[in-house]
Amino acid sequence: MQAGQEIVDPTKPNLKAHAVMESFSKTRNGVVLIGCMESVMIHTDFNRTVRMLEQINGFVMQYQGYLIVPIDSKAFDSRESTIFWRNFGTLAVVRVDV
Repeated sequence: MQAGQEIVDPTKPNLKAHAVMESFSKTRNGVVLIGCMESVMIHTDFNRTVRMLEQINGFVMQYQGYLIVPIDSKAFDSRESTIFWRNFGTLAVVRVDV
């Protein structure tokens, strides 16, 4: 892997969504792991982050794939946490508090 080839700038969530959609358009039943959501949220706002995840999730479901997004529950305030879990409540969620 070349530097930057598989890495998307966290300040550009639209590019992250595009990279995932491009990957899934080539296969079915794929798995995407989006790490460092806290970093994405630092560089963008919460609503933009949720919209990006909704867009990616819709595309992943269309191609019968799996989306894994490990997050630190401490990264969200109570309002954000409520919005996040409500919007993605149908997904399998494992909370791991360290």
